[in-house]
Amino acid sequence: MTGQHVILTLGRSGSNALVNLLNQHPEIMNYGEVLGDWNPIRKLQRRVGAFRGDDTAYLDFCLGNPWGHRLAFAARAVQRRIKRRPRDGKRLSRVRQVGVKDFALHFQRLGIADYLAQRPAIKVIGLERENILDRMISNALLEASGVVEVREGQYGQGGTTLRLEPQEVLDGLEVIEAENKALNQMLAGIPQERRMHILYEDFFAGPERTSAIMNEVHSFLGVAPFQPELRMRKIVQGRSIDRLANRDEVIEALKNTRFQRFIEG
Repeated sequence: MTGQHVILTLGRSGSNALVNLLNQHPEIMNYGEVLGDWNPIRKLQRRVGAFRGDDTAYLDFCLGNPWGHRLAFAARAVQRRIKRRPRDGKRLSRVRQVGVKDFALHFQRLGIADYLAQRPAIKVIGLERENILDRMISNALLEASGVVEVREGQYGQGGTTLRLEPQEVLDGLEVIEAENKALNQMLAGIPQERRMHILYEDFFAGPERTSAIMNEVHSFLGVAPFQPELRMRKIVQGRSIDRLANRDEVIEALKNTRFQRFIEG
């Protein structure tokens, strides 16, 4: 019997790297963000009119239906060809864990925030980026450069810098703080035995820590031990705030606020 899992996260929190690490395991298949409008499975679902107005049924199909697995597996193969990535030898017959990853905000927007709490068969990996200032700057750099992910050997964003008005930073931090709170509320509603909480800062603390966490993930999902290779690197190297042209101005604005801790150290 195939197990099911969901990576519940928010943008710019390392979920692409986690999915890549999971998918290197021959017994795991994670299809990414099936709730996003850009996903080919989502596009097909809407084009044919399937599960219209019933996103819970759509998720059930993606996670628990053998035909959903076949469709997602085929879509993944097409995506790899489009991106000119070599075949990885993955066989659907060997897969013991099927999953997706999506943002807590999508579950809320679609009115299915309680979906994971009501599905006892689904294991949930919560991935959170605690430093909301780093997350905000990473998202701003994404919008400025268009770079979504950086694999080993790729140039990435280089020395891209930007200017953020201090009030814009303060307002943005309040929004992201609320998003993290919503993510944690969703995780709190899931029984402890079927949820795992990973912090971005811990996950990317170094190769040894990443490896240790992946061992815990594999054990949590009930698959054989496996040592994947970290093929992606952080888009922003060093301190995120150093990528701001008006760094000192922003630091001064954050002093004596509850966000000051994100610029210390």
